[in-house]
Order: sequence, then C-alpha cells, then structure tokens
Amino acid sequence: MSETCIIVTDGLKGFKEASENVYPKAMHITCTVHMIRNAAKYVLHSMKPDFLRDLKKTYMVQTIEKAQNTELWIFKK
Repeated sequence: MSETCIIVTDGLKGFKEASENVYPKAMHITCTVHMIRNAAKYVLHSMKPDFLRDLKKTYMVQTIEKAQNTELWIFKK
C-alpha cells in the first residue's frame, strides 16, 4: 500500500487516534450505515420508518447546503 487517504470505521472508540498514529495524513470518517443505525436506536419503534425516510433525504443530497436545509426540516417535526 503506497498511501492511505481515507479510513472508514464503525465509530469504534480509539480507532481514529490509533489510525492517526500510523497514517497521519489520512482522513477518518464514520460509515454512513453505522451512523444511521446508531441514530435509529434512539427513535421510537413506531416513528422509525418516518425517521429513516426523512434521514435518507439528508444523506442523499448533492451539496452540504441542501443537506443542512433538509436537516433543519427534519428536526422541526
């Protein structure tokens, strides 16, 4: 491996710091699937389908600005 640019993890504590020691120039991001699963844990079962549908509108947009606008709309519900 010549150089690692992006490291995707499930949010495991300590992994970001450990990977920075080995790959200091790499960008660390959390897997979208794991972020969604973690967020959905805190939503009532009856509200989960609507929550997931609305959340999908946020992570499927093409720009940060559109995502931020969608995010604000979701939290007003």
